[in-house]
Amino acid sequence: MSGTIAWTTLSSMYINSFIEYLNHSKTIGGIIFEQSLNVHNLFNLTLNLVQDLGQYRRPSNPLAEQYLTDPICQTIDDVRAYETKASDHIFEVTLVSKSVTIFEWPKELDAEKFVNRLNKYVQFYQQKAQCEIENLDRTHFEWLRSWNETYEEFAVFVVKFFKNGLAWSGSSVLALHQVLGDSQINPEMSNIEPIENSLIQSESTLKIFSKKEKKWLIQNQQNSHRDLVVNTAKKDDAISIYSCEDCTVVAENIVDSISLELCKRVTVLLRNAAKVAVSACTGCNLHCFEMVQDLELISCENCGIYLSDKSLDCAIITTKCSGIHVNFPFEDGLYQSFMIPDELKTKILGNRGIETVVRL
Repeated sequence: MSGTIAWTTLSSMYINSFIEYLNHSKTIGGIIFEQSLNVHNLFNLTLNLVQDLGQYRRPSNPLAEQYLTDPICQTIDDVRAYETKASDHIFEVTLVSKSVTIFEWPKELDAEKFVNRLNKYVQFYQQKAQCEIENLDRTHFEWLRSWNETYEEFAVFVVKFFKNGLAWSGSSVLALHQVLGDSQINPEMSNIEPIENSLIQSESTLKIFSKKEKKWLIQNQQNSHRDLVVNTAKKDDAISIYSCEDCTVVAENIVDSISLELCKRVTVLLRNAAKVAVSACTGCNLHCFEMVQDLELISCENCGIYLSDKSLDCAIITTKCSGIHVNFPFEDGLYQSFMIPDELKTKILGNRGIETVVRL
């Protein structure tokens, strides 16, 4: 019941103060409107998360919550990026980029302390924005008022419903692809037919989700976190993910290989693969919940690798990469993160961490 009330409360906030903020942003236009579209995506992702929390019980896999919150964290980064792009309305744009830190509440175990600390930080930028709009038209005053109301109502919402972090209050079990490795397939998922030879024409690119012989092609997909599920692949099939952005791709079966090329902020959830190759990607995450033998990353930035305890023999090779980190569980079940140097071959040493050697 509390989950339903939380979602209803957040939905009410959305159709009132938040929609008012969006409308004023559209009227002002420019970078303020562009940033607001990303904030809109952020709010919708949060609505989806709160709905999941009210519908499902806590999943058994410790990485499941990270899978559900990854798109939120990625979108927060998108909102903050406008701070460095702004040439006008600097403090208004900066206020929003600082305020969206409130959407990081799923990572906090003490929401009240988190919100109190953040409020003091945000107040400084609220005052700066107030000074900036003093000589502007009435729309900017209404924009600032509606954004501040949205922030303040959201802060109250977080403390009221999620004081101690993520609270699962439902009774249903998440489907396999949604929980990053729960071993039992949800009955609802077993009836889903694969999307084969499906071509969706967009304005500028062809979105592809198709199978050609033994190769699954996923290309030019954007903002899709629930539909890109491959659940009928064979052991000798390959999955190719190309030029996708802000997506989640799920490979439920054992496959031969998975390749990821020219992608941004894509999360790949895989059960078992002999090889995974990542090339020219930024901000992507790979979650393996059974086994992977070899991982190779070339010309990648800020990518994360999450391995199960069954993949600790995996060899990881990086070339011309930066900001690559690998995460895996120790004996206590807790995951630890390690940065991987470039031009090295990395081996997992279980409870001792990792070992890197120079590749000749």
